[in-house]
Amino acid sequence: MNTYFIILIGIFFLLSCSSKEEKQNSSALVQDKYRLKEDREEMDKLRAEIPEQKRQENDEIALNLKWMNEKRLTPSEVRNRFGQMVSKKRRVFNQDISRGRQEFSNQERKNRTEFEEKIKKERESVRGYSSKTSKEKKEMMEELELKRKEFNLSQKSLRDSFEEEVKDKKKNFEDYIKQKQDEFNADHKAYTADYNDKKKDEREMAKLRKDKNATKSPQTELKEIRLDTESP
Repeated sequence: MNTYFIILIGIFFLLSCSSKEEKQNSSALVQDKYRLKEDREEMDKLRAEIPEQKRQENDEIALNLKWMNEKRLTPSEVRNRFGQMVSKKRRVFNQDISRGRQEFSNQERKNRTEFEEKIKKERESVRGYSSKTSKEKKEMMEELELKRKEFNLSQKSLRDSFEEEVKDKKKNFEDYIKQKQDEFNADHKAYTADYNDKKKDEREMAKLRKDKNATKSPQTELKEIRLDTESP
């Protein structure tokens, strides 16, 4: 019995160490599918020699440049596009979290059902032993009860580890979104100033053309008309 318990604890320890090591070795806070960028798969071959982390950063920068480079969109339109992309990525993330939780719960339920059926059969077998004394049967029943408690403990440990992993994923995702939101806000502030300057220049140019046309003398207009009619 002690040997069984020690083996079980050892398994839990190894699983815990493996989980921690994976988290430490993971350099990316969030999976690539949740990053704020365009679908640029057709360019992967051209970027094959670029390190993965740098490619991700380039893709994210390219998205902002695409929206802001030409100063064609109004600042509100740029912000709306960014907000829509964040909402889309958050929706995909939440769907994946819900799907993962459902799959874990289904497996958890299956494991519990299979264990309970096995324990039930073992208890019935113990009760049917005619060659065993009452004391021996009691000890066997106590051993099965210990197995049940150990199973419940392992299930709780697995559930706690799963929920902790989900918590970490959510935190990493929200930290990532906040980081990109802050970067976007800085870019958007500069874009808004440039966009307003561009529109101001366009209005001033339009006003100059309007004033120039309004100040033309009749003689100048006749001369321009005469030049137009004399042109071959």
